[in-house]
Parts: sequence; C-alpha cells; structure tokens
Amino acid sequence: MSHFAGVTPAQGAIFKELNPVINLSTYFNIAADYKWFIYVSTSATPDDTNSIWKITSPVYSVPTGSQAYTETFQYPIETELPPGNYKVRAVSARANLIKNPSFETNTTDWALVGPSTGTLARSTAQKSNGTASMSVTMSGTTPPIPVTTVAAEPNRTYTFQFKVRAATTTRSIQAQIRWEGLYGSTITDVTGTAATNTNTGWTTYTVSGAAPASTVQASARILFAASAASEVHYVDDVMFTEGSDTPAYFDNFAANARSIGNSPITTNFVIEGYASATGTFPTDGSKFSWTDDALPYPLATSWNTVAKGGQSAYQVVVEKVSDGSTVADSGKITSSATSATINIPTTAKDIDLRWKVRVYDAYDTASAYSTARTFKILSRPSVTITAPTQGQTISTGNPALTYTVATAGGRLVKTVRAELYSGLTKVWSITKAVSLANGDSDTISDSTFYFTNNTNYQYRVNVIDSDGIDSKLVARDFTVAYTAPAAPGALTVSDSLYDTSGYVSVSWSGASPDADFYAWAIEREDSLVDVSTGSVVSTLPWKEVGVLYSNTAPTNQFYDYSAPSGYQVRYRVRQVAYKFNTVVNGSYTTSGTVSPFTESYWLYAGVNGASTSITALKLHNVTADDFTDEVEEAEFILIGRGRYYERGTELGVNGTLQCKLRNTDGIGARIKRLALMNFKKDNTYATLRNPFGDEYQVSLGAMQVGRIAGTGRDEFVDVSIPYKEVVNR
Repeated sequence: MSHFAGVTPAQGAIFKELNPVINLSTYFNIAADYKWFIYVSTSATPDDTNSIWKITSPVYSVPTGSQAYTETFQYPIETELPPGNYKVRAVSARANLIKNPSFETNTTDWALVGPSTGTLARSTAQKSNGTASMSVTMSGTTPPIPVTTVAAEPNRTYTFQFKVRAATTTRSIQAQIRWEGLYGSTITDVTGTAATNTNTGWTTYTVSGAAPASTVQASARILFAASAASEVHYVDDVMFTEGSDTPAYFDNFAANARSIGNSPITTNFVIEGYASATGTFPTDGSKFSWTDDALPYPLATSWNTVAKGGQSAYQVVVEKVSDGSTVADSGKITSSATSATINIPTTAKDIDLRWKVRVYDAYDTASAYSTARTFKILSRPSVTITAPTQGQTISTGNPALTYTVATAGGRLVKTVRAELYSGLTKVWSITKAVSLANGDSDTISDSTFYFTNNTNYQYRVNVIDSDGIDSKLVARDFTVAYTAPAAPGALTVSDSLYDTSGYVSVSWSGASPDADFYAWAIEREDSLVDVSTGSVVSTLPWKEVGVLYSNTAPTNQFYDYSAPSGYQVRYRVRQVAYKFNTVVNGSYTTSGTVSPFTESYWLYAGVNGASTSITALKLHNVTADDFTDEVEEAEFILIGRGRYYERGTELGVNGTLQCKLRNTDGIGARIKRLALMNFKKDNTYATLRNPFGDEYQVSLGAMQVGRIAGTGRDEFVDVSIPYKEVVNR
C-alpha cells in the first residue's frame, strides 16, 4: 500500500513567487496501481468543491517484485494565487484492488478452484454495471470456488464485496478472504455471512478483516454452498478495498474522503504580495544641463519592474544627497508605465541629487525603494559675443570675433564652437580647445578664410564646459563692406595731339593711392555728333578702354588711341584696390567732353593707354577706301524645290586703302613708305581707325607699291594696302 511520506510547502511557509511548487513524497511498499488528488484552497478542508487549484495524478503502477521505496512528485501551481493564507490537502485515491472487477472484456485474473470443475465466462445475459458480468457454470454437485488474488499489506483492514444473481436455481453464498504469506501459503481465512441469492435481482455479499502480520497477498473467494450440473450464476461489481466500510462500486479509483494509512495529509502556507523595481535611467553619476533657468527641469526616469500580477502603480522620489531631504515627489501614480517625468525645482540647480522609485503589484503591495542613483542638473555656461557688435559693418576680411564666458561651480569652459552663416548656408566653422574661467574673454580668428565683400553674415557661437554641459547658441549679425579706394582727383582731358600723334590724353593726380592699390580703370563714353548741326545724335554706353596697373606720382597719364574721330567723348576713372583676396572698386571721377577730329587714317598696335607700349602710324593722303562687309553665305538650288540662300557668320570688312605718299608734313615720301612696310612686318594684327569714327581689328595683306618716275631723288609712291577685319581675334 502507499503512504504519504510528506508534503511541502512546509507548514506556515511564506511565498513571494507567483507560482509555488507542491512537492508530494509517497512511500510504495506493494505492487499495485496508485493515484491521488491534491487540492489548494483557503477553506479549512480543501476538496473538489472549494479548491482554487487542484490536480489529479495519473495512475502510478508499481510492478510485481518491486522493493518498497519513496518517490517525490512536483506539482507547480499553475494558477496565480493572490496574497492570502492557503491550505494544501493531498488525498490518496481509494483503489479497488481487484484487477478485473466488472468483466467488461473478459475474465482474466479469475480462476476456479475446488474439488470439482466448472467454467468461467464473460456474459452479457445479466449485468449490474456496464455491459457484462462473469457467468459461473457448475459441472456437478460440489461447486468450484471462483477466486482472484490481490495485493495486501500486513496489519491493515480490507473489505471484499461483490454481487451475485442466479440464472434459475438460487444458492447460499458467502464472501471469503484468505490471507496468504510467501509463495501463496495460507495463513488464515475470514468468511462473511451466508445469504441466498435470487434470480430476480442482485444480492450483495461482503466480508472485512485485518491482514495478519506476515500477509503478503490475499485471495478473494466466492463460496457456493451447493450446486448442480449446468447450474449458472452471474457475478459482477467485485471490490477489494482498504478499510472496513463498503463504498459504492467503482472500477479502479475513487477520491478517499476518509483516512487510509496517513491520507489525507495537509499543510498551510502564505502567499505574500511581491514587487521590486530597478532604476535604469538616469544612471548613477549622470549630469544634465538646465534647459531654461526660469522653469523646472523635466527629469525623465525609467525603471524595470517585477510585480505580482503586474505593476499597478509607482512613486518616484528625488532627494538631496547631502541630507536626504525631498526635492520632488510624484506621489503614488496609478499606472503600469515604467517611465515618468518629474519636475525638479530651480532651487535644486547645481546640487548633488539622487532618485529612487518604488512600485506596487496588482494587489497593491508596495516594493522597497530601488537603489538610489545620483545625478546633477548643472547650470549651463553662457557666452556673450562682444565683437563685432550687433549690426556692425566691418571692413576687415577675415573672421575675428571676441567673446566672454560665464560658468558656475568653478567649472571651466573647455571648448568653443563658432560657425559663420551667409543666409541659410554655413560657409565657415571652427572648434577651438580653450581653458576659460568665469568672466574670461577670448578671440577667434582665421586668416585663411576671406569674407565676400558687401555681404551680410551671422556668427553662431556656443561653448562646452568641463562637465560636458553646453551653452545656448548665441548669434551676432554683421555686414562686411571693405573700404573702397578714394576716387581720383579732377581729370584733365586733351585732344590737342589727336591729329598729329593719334591719341586723346587723360591725366589725374597720383599723389595718394590706396594702401591696397591694384589698378586705375579708364572708361569712355562716345556720343555721335551730326556734323551738319553739331548736335548729339546718340550716346553709346560707357566702355572700358584701358587699365593702368601702376600708379605714377605726381600725375598719371593715359593715351587713348581708340578715341573715335568725329565723336564727342568724355572719360571717367576709378581706383581699384585688392583687399582680402577681393577686387574692390572705388568711385568714378568723370571728365568734361572733347571732340577729337582728324582727316587721316591711323594704324596702331599694342596696349592702348601708354605711348611706350603702342606703335601708331598715320596714313598720309588716303585717296580711296574700297571695302566689302563680308558674311558667310551660300546659294544652292534643289531640283524640284527651287533656290535656297543661307547666311552664316559675319566676317567683317574686306577692303583696300589707296595712299599717295609724297613729301608732306615735313616727312619724306620714302620715310613714310618704309614706316608703313615696317609696321606691317612687325604687326600681324593692327587696329585701323578712319576719320569717320570707325575702328576695325584687321590683318594687313601684301601691299602693292607703285613708284612714280621723274621725281628725282624723291620716292613718290602710290600704295595699295589690303586689309581684312579679324572678327575672332
């Protein structure tokens, strides 16, 4: 038989885990099938009707020949138990020790013994339960004994019971238990009261007795008082159970509501609520910067929770490290959230603080506070740009800003970051390592970067202190406008040498050039004059006619060979400086007008402006200027489609000058011819200026010279000078 050797939880045990485990130790000492029930309830007597949790074990079989042993079974409680006092009750299932008690399939494990024979068979002719019974057919007048063997334990009481119904003839019948020792030896018998069965219903027979000390097994026997050949009786609902009572029939097991051995066994335990929290952020030693000095700091906190039934509420507390006084307290907040923001008052700035959290489980059990984690909310350093001032216009070309820092708590500013924006575009930045105390100033400059002249800019600066706290970004708007060089003094313009030397002279003072002087730029405005009326017909836009890259003190002189004949002209000059990698133009000074005129053609080559860098040649006595204004053109005929004409690039003029070189103007004809020939040889290209205000860039062709005979030593010649305009020179 089986005994409960013990059950845990131990008496009065206290649990915080969500699902305690029940351990049931059972002692087995005979071969049989075993089964038990475990109930957990708040009732004094847990059972099937009041249990919060219960389990029925599977059938546990101990095979024949096994030694006695103890085995422990574990049963995790799969239902979460709310906090409270509980009782565990383990009940051994009552076993019907008859292996084949109802003959539903056969008569296995049953036999006939005695002086005479007969037969046993499964029969459906009669039944008390199920669908069949066992028929006992007699073979003579001495009846055989139906018998089956069951396991039995010494010193325990057992009851053997069964039901019999006669087919026709009724008989006196008794129930008998034969206690047997080793090898089936008979120890003693216990026999029940005789009673006669009927053929109209079922008669129950019982016998109870205590197994002697040396009992190993028992034979359950059915005794018939007499019989006749072919006499039939039916047997059903056979039971062999521990105890002296006669329970209602069951095949294998039934819950035992009364003691069998030491069953039932009970123990009490307690389930307590459980919750714990572990802070995850801010981590220990965290540092933050105060976002707005006038507002509380929103400290974000988070934690991990373990709570019975889940977290139902939390409470976050912030304290001073120095004395543990409370700085902020969220109070108990009903929420399953594991993060919260708590506002830290401005009075806690730059103070060592710590935070902790406690949580509540689903049954409102509060956890202990989590391990406090220290942190500090620091005043942000600040930076003030002192130069340039807001809206200032500066004339320097490289970044240069001066700033002052402010810090708290003895911290130093260790890094400064400056950026330069033009509109929305960042055009320059620098990060500088520094070591500045509260009130210190510093300057940032960069000689490798140049501003763009006449541009609006903005500096953006912030600093980072020794605790890694950064300042707010400050901005400063300013404008870069380089100082323009001074305008030249009054211009003096003269065309007195225009006819003889080929140029208009422009002069101005060169006494005080700009320190970053680069050049003088000379421009001219041409106005066409109607020679018949002397009035201006049209004025052309100003155009640059030359640049002087050096300044000559006390007077700068410019010779304009390109001035058109027959036009009214005036000049303007400005100084150009080169500042900070940028050309800076000064203001113009404008002259009065002159009206240069000559009847001569001129050829000149070189750089307009200086007499030393230009070769000019006056063509004397030009008698003809025949030219064609040429354009790329083509004419073609497509059969059946007619004539087509296409025009391309304008090639310019193509003409011939006719000159009669004589001894005039104090210059001999030969000298004039040689000068003309040398000019052509020395200059692939030249500028041809006529008396009518036209000017062409030309290439001179092969000249044809016709000497005139009969002039003695004088070389009078007629010269043909072919020329072609060079459009893409």
